[in-house]
Amino acid sequence: MKIEKVTNVSFLRVDTDDNVYERYGYDGWYIRIGESTEPVYDCEELEEEFQRFITLNNI
Repeated sequence: MKIEKVTNVSFLRVDTDDNVYERYGYDGWYIRIGESTEPVYDCEELEEEFQRFITLNNI
């Protein structure tokens, strides 16, 4: 194996009342399930709540 590139990637950790998510962009949501991270394919409602939260909290 040969490493060709290392890139620093940032994301936002979003804690809800029932799950922990990682947001890499408006359509890049992932859910933490134990030790794994799984993509969230239907993320429109989650993105709407996220936008509402950051607007109300001036983030």
